[in-house]
Amino acid sequence: MITAEGATTVLSGCVAASSPYFSIVERNDAGHWVLCKSIANRPLRRQDAPPVYDLNGAVYAWRRGVLGATNEVFNPDAQLYVMPPERGLDIDSHFDFVIAEALIARENG
Repeated sequence: MITAEGATTVLSGCVAASSPYFSIVERNDAGHWVLCKSIANRPLRRQDAPPVYDLNGAVYAWRRGVLGATNEVFNPDAQLYVMPPERGLDIDSHFDFVIAEALIARENG
């Protein structure tokens, strides 16, 4: 992707299970809970919301000189390598580790 598409950065991610247009909320300055992002025609189902992706940390690739030139991981010339969720698990909790172990056990028969 870096050479074929001229990207300066390639990161990997998976289709997100939650959506900031439908089910991810934050508290606004007035203390009210609101959707993180809004669009004109709010979807009635998460599946109808615009696709969003979770970065999974499996792939981080930069062109030489780009990484040190800014403190930003994402830049305008970045590309996303979309992978199946079972190929790029984030292990941030004990539950995540249990899921990873179960997937490995299933693969090994």
